[in-house]
Amino acid sequence: MKKSLLILPLIAGGGCTSVPLESTDSQIETGLYLREAVKVRLYTLSPGHYAPIGSRGSNYYFESSPKTKLSSGLARGFVTKAILADPHRAVMVKPGKLCVVTVFNVYVCKDVEFGTDKLAELKPFPNEED
Repeated sequence: MKKSLLILPLIAGGGCTSVPLESTDSQIETGLYLREAVKVRLYTLSPGHYAPIGSRGSNYYFESSPKTKLSSGLARGFVTKAILADPHRAVMVKPGKLCVVTVFNVYVCKDVEFGTDKLAELKPFPNEED
């Protein structure tokens, strides 16, 4: 299954490009889990589970969900933005960084250590929903 994010160039004269995201069965089950809220410039990522969308190279993409819960009672993560910030499209994890990707495919990142004893971890996503 392939999904695409639209990349819009910010420099005049460029064309639009669609970047295919690769999804494999093993990756699809891996979600992002944040233990506490993370501030990434003008965006705040809430604690909770973020469902996987796909990957491209060493970058993994996750969707932000409205303020809903999984059937297990665990919270789904969501992104809030400052008034002047662009709307977000996805949350991206790349080696050592947690990023917010906007609808204009601009991304802002924060250095984050991943692991079971850290702020963020990549772990199986509890995909059962209400």
